Amino acid sequence: MTSDETSQENVDFVGAIWHGLDARTRNILELRLLGFTLDEIGQDLLVTRERVRQLEKKGRNLLKSAISLVLPTLAAELDRLADDVGAFNINSVQDTAETKCSHGIAAFLQSMGYQHCQVWGRRFPDWWVKDPTIVLSSLSALIEDAPFKGDEFADRCSSAKVPAGFPIEDALTAPGSGILQDKSGGWIRRSSKSADSAYLWLSERVEPAEAEEIAAEIGAVSARALSEVMRRNDARFTQIRPEGTWALREWSHLSGTTYRDATEAVIDVLQDLGPLTLPQLTAETIRRYPVTPWRVNQCIFSSDVGKTEDGTYDLIRRGATPILLQEPVKPEYMAESGNTVAVKLSVNAELLRGSGIGVNVWLTWKLGLHTYPSHLDFDGVTPVTVRRLSGGPSISSLRTFAQEFGLQEGCSLFVIFNTNVMVVELRHGCAAGCPNGLP
Repeated sequence: MTSDETSQENVDFVGAIWHGLDARTRNILELRLLGFTLDEIGQDLLVTRERVRQLEKKGRNLLKSAISLVLPTLAAELDRLADDVGAFNINSVQDTAETKCSHGIAAFLQSMGYQHCQVWGRRFPDWWVKDPTIVLSSLSALIEDAPFKGDEFADRCSSAKVPAGFPIEDALTAPGSGILQDKSGGWIRRSSKSADSAYLWLSERVEPAEAEEIAAEIGAVSARALSEVMRRNDARFTQIRPEGTWALREWSHLSGTTYRDATEAVIDVLQDLGPLTLPQLTAETIRRYPVTPWRVNQCIFSSDVGKTEDGTYDLIRRGATPILLQEPVKPEYMAESGNTVAVKLSVNAELLRGSGIGVNVWLTWKLGLHTYPSHLDFDGVTPVTVRRLSGGPSISSLRTFAQEFGLQEGCSLFVIFNTNVMVVELRHGCAAGCPNGLP
């Protein structure tokens, strides 16, 4: 090899081309790399935004043409890299181009249609992509895979095809991320924090536990709220009767009853034994899932259970007729007039925490929710949902109103439903002399 060839191999072509541009052009390209707008650069240089755009375009074209001339395979190598890994670090491109000039190679990347990786509003200036959705797709797959333990993180990232070396934990701490770490180091979904943490904790324990213990271990607000989530909204959990402890349905070693609730037990009894009288249904349900006869009686109003022509109970899918609840006695804290139904509630800790507030069954009867599970959504400044579930009727989504108006425990709250237009109005319900001094 001649001395000229050795000298040529050691030349930083990208750096030489970059520094061959005039200072103003380099300044514009650098500012654009940092995210400055054309208007901001124009104000700084005392020229119009259009002039800045022209200078930027000219500089990029010069840079692209010159680098492509001396490094003719670089563009193809970048495309292969993008196809292989999706997102890549600028250091790998500098190594490929044998340059230490990060500004020059970054401006070249922009001229080739690449852009900084950006996830949930957080920018990663050292990482580049051609398809801006590629990393977000990998992170979305990771979120769909949650929850999982902290020591599984690397394997899960690999399965989701997160690019090697990408600062994944920085991305997942962005405000728009749908996943976060719990106190144990496990990764859980923001939309299901308490349930996911409970799932991971039980997975590690591998034996049933009381809700109070689970709540204390995972830092849940209350055992009652956690139990409500596990019982009503999450099929991963089951309650062991008669102990009342919580377990995971996936466990094959469980002994005892593993129905999620009494309704599930009633349906299973009818599925196994066919039409039954109420005493027969009650006795067999209690044998399988220890509850009170009153609770079994509530379950016959499920949307899955009905009555046959001979007066026995069976499943609706086998031809039984749904059972409509007779009008209950209206409680004193509820009133009606035409299409308007009003309910007076006391603000308590459950309401302020965001839990559904239990109400008399007359409300759901009046609103036409005669079987469960069923619900109605009412629009308004603060939308409200009325639900009828196996555990009884409830009104939810009242916390936002309470917080906005500063309501505290001991205050009264009027919930006024207009059933004609499906709109709800909320009012502070304390008469003169509010215990918390509110107007």
